[in-house]
Amino acid sequence: MILKINKISIMKSTMEKLLDKKMENTYNQKKYQSKIDDIFQAHQLIFSDYKKTDKEPHKDGIVTKWVSAKNEEEEYAFKSISEENKISVQNQVIILRELHNWQNIIKFYGLTNYENKWYLVTEWAEHGNLREFYTNNKNSFDTKLKLRVSLDIARELNFLRTVES
Repeated sequence: MILKINKISIMKSTMEKLLDKKMENTYNQKKYQSKIDDIFQAHQLIFSDYKKTDKEPHKDGIVTKWVSAKNEEEEYAFKSISEENKISVQNQVIILRELHNWQNIIKFYGLTNYENKWYLVTEWAEHGNLREFYTNNKNSFDTKLKLRVSLDIARELNFLRTVES
């Protein structure tokens, strides 16, 4: 775990150093972002590798369910993001992909675009995020389960805070 924390901290500081350089224009932003992409081997996901399902969207239509075009058992969530947030989200995904085997943290796969729209691709959560799940299943949560979930959340937040340092 310490090695993973160190690796993520180095990644974060490298990105910050590159992005802290004066960004007078869009060309410089793209140049430094291109360096980040090269260093961390960031690549855009191929939109045609996925196909949309008829599953009801989550979060008021912001998150839709997709599956792999090759294997419909592989389920993904597509969340639309704005062009303005693309670079920030992309850099966060680079770091969060490092946590792909971490328990209790949703898997982040990358970004893709189609018809000038950008999408963040993550693991599909059948019952939505924790808030949605809890709201829809309040009666199923006894005190013991609430405490266990709270402890898991506290552990993961502590881990993420350690990674951010």
